[in-house]
Amino acid sequence: MKKINYELVVNTSGMEELILPPDLIRSLRIPVDKPIQLEVGLCKVTCIIQSNSISTSPMITWKSTILPAHKGSLYFAYDLETSILSVGPIIAILTAVSKGQEPIGHLTSYFLELRHLLTEQGGVIYCTNFSELHENQISGIFFEESQGFFSTMMPIPTIIYNRIHSRKKEQKPSFHNFIQWCKENHVYVFNEAFLNKWHVHTILTENKDLNSHIPFSILYDSHLRLEQFLLEHEDIFIKPVHGSQGRNIVRIQKEHGEYNVKSSSNEHALSRYTSLPRLIDYIKTLNLFDQAIIQQTIPLASNHNRLMDFRFLLIPNKDLQWEVVSAVVRFSKENHFITNLSQGGLIKPAQRFLKEYYGHSYGSEVYDEMKQISKITAAVLSEALSTNLGELGIDLALDVHRNIWIIEVNSKPSKKHESEQAIRPSSRAIAHYFHTIWNERSRLENEVRNSNDE
Repeated sequence: MKKINYELVVNTSGMEELILPPDLIRSLRIPVDKPIQLEVGLCKVTCIIQSNSISTSPMITWKSTILPAHKGSLYFAYDLETSILSVGPIIAILTAVSKGQEPIGHLTSYFLELRHLLTEQGGVIYCTNFSELHENQISGIFFEESQGFFSTMMPIPTIIYNRIHSRKKEQKPSFHNFIQWCKENHVYVFNEAFLNKWHVHTILTENKDLNSHIPFSILYDSHLRLEQFLLEHEDIFIKPVHGSQGRNIVRIQKEHGEYNVKSSSNEHALSRYTSLPRLIDYIKTLNLFDQAIIQQTIPLASNHNRLMDFRFLLIPNKDLQWEVVSAVVRFSKENHFITNLSQGGLIKPAQRFLKEYYGHSYGSEVYDEMKQISKITAAVLSEALSTNLGELGIDLALDVHRNIWIIEVNSKPSKKHESEQAIRPSSRAIAHYFHTIWNERSRLENEVRNSNDE
């Protein structure tokens, strides 16, 4: 396998051929002037290899547009037994964008970072909403320096990174059919769905290393259980099991015989109920029954009247072990209870803040413990869930007694660029993960081919 910089030219009147520099042909032992199979993602075409002694960069010329014209770099690998020349990795980001937005919405800057990295490191990346699928091609949005973003047909990728931000879209039959088709055709899809909060809670509470870090919670499966919970606890949260970005969270506090209710959708509005039956009648109107968890409120630590929690972002390394690639502390708006950035929160680097807040020694100790808890959490979930996970956002919190709590785990962490760095660490880690998965799949495919030949 060898990484090559190339220029792809579309020539619809010509023959499908691949012009390569002589040293690449020799090192991969590719036959010249003979038809071979070229594999680009799931797309395979027969082409003739030609040698180019003038240029050190290969020129790809198609009579059909498997890939649009562009410059980049890809890995080339030739299998002598099957006469298949594979190039890759070919990667698609699965997204859904409303009309009137940028070509790929809030993911635009993130996509451009990944494209920049893959252009250097090897790989082709595009976005798709899987609306138009053919035998070996799919409609996508591609970016090329001279043209910007444009829509075109692309080869079915070998790797799909799901960044659809709508749970409703993921619940549509068309989405499930597409994911099933990908699995049947050996396309690697990761982070294929949002996580269910109750399912995550159940998995983590069964782990002896983590159960002491999980807030006491029950499933809201009967109004009687909610009543009992409120009799035992004076401050609780009700959180949708399918919620995200801090939306539709209800907080109930009992003070002086009254129940005060706030919602994350409008924290300025406060409703008061003088009796438990009246409160339950109101909660019934929110349609949370059997779709939410009831959780004891943790007395979170605060800074200048701003509650705070910590987002640890984890991505598997080259050995497919979970690693923390970034960690920030998030602050709520003053006297509010939601720290999520989409709800107006602020962020700072976690490690630096903890050292300032607790002192260098103890702050470092707390950070290391948080880091370890987040890595165990990611490993436990990836082993327990029957899905590919390539990225997790784990929200931790400190209470006023300095205990660490696992608040939430998110398979679609926000990609708002709050860093001063041109390319964020998470982009570099995901680009490395693409290559790790592609190399591993290539190795397994070669093993299968070799075993079939024996």
